[in-house]
Amino acid sequence: MNLNKRELNEHVEFESQTYYAAFAAELEACAQPMWGLLTHCKVKETQEYTKTVVRYCLETLQIWFDAIGFIDEPAPNQVTFHLPLHRYYAMFLSRAVKCQGLDLDSLLPDQEMLMKIMVHPLQIQACLSEIHSNMWVRNGLQIKGQAMTYVQSHFCNSMIDPDIYLLQVCASRLDPDYFISSVFERFKVVDLLTMASQHQNAVLDSEQERPMLEGALTFLVILISLRIHLGMTDDEILRSEMVSQLCMNDRTHSALLDLVSFTNMLKMYYIIRRVFFFPLRIFF
Repeated sequence: MNLNKRELNEHVEFESQTYYAAFAAELEACAQPMWGLLTHCKVKETQEYTKTVVRYCLETLQIWFDAIGFIDEPAPNQVTFHLPLHRYYAMFLSRAVKCQGLDLDSLLPDQEMLMKIMVHPLQIQACLSEIHSNMWVRNGLQIKGQAMTYVQSHFCNSMIDPDIYLLQVCASRLDPDYFISSVFERFKVVDLLTMASQHQNAVLDSEQERPMLEGALTFLVILISLRIHLGMTDDEILRSEMVSQLCMNDRTHSALLDLVSFTNMLKMYYIIRRVFFFPLRIFF
């Protein structure tokens, strides 16, 4: 859905603003039903239902791979931010392990399928760095709008967070050398990882090399440090979000509520009292 192809020669003639409709469609048609189903997968008594959803997700992913003619490499210079099947699989996998006591390995496919599942979420992370490095500048401002919406607080729970978790699962179960080499290849920075005094990159311009390498290393840091689906409680996730926002700048109460992705107001106010500092108003 809403496949973006990188313009290499001329600036796109017309910048469509319909991309937000694609994000809204995934949120309303895919993510909301998913969260509704997940509310019933919190106890061990519903294990079989979760296993069934996971199994059908894997089967449908294979059907999707066959439909788009995908084997092992993504088509170059194109990206979509909409991977609802991957996100369904990631979220039910997370819920099965975290809340229902299921073994992770029992829900994973074979190595070949896991390699396929990794490709498209990883492509999104690499394209985010490409967009921030102005490699997609000929596509206009709308591509930056898509990159910003993908990580926005209203969408991140249903988009980038499941993608990162799925990549964490892949990183933990695939051969480490294969995974790391895949990351650097996707970010187009393999030629930079040399001890030689000079190097030649056939893909990136010299001004794009450093931001793309920083993007690859930042992605690895996120992969190692992000714990949203790796054992953190809801209170810990909320507190981490609030502290991250307050570290960047002072926030008003209403601004902070707009920036965090959590929706349980009682828990939010409890955390706010613990991390906020309210200066006393002095009236003269």
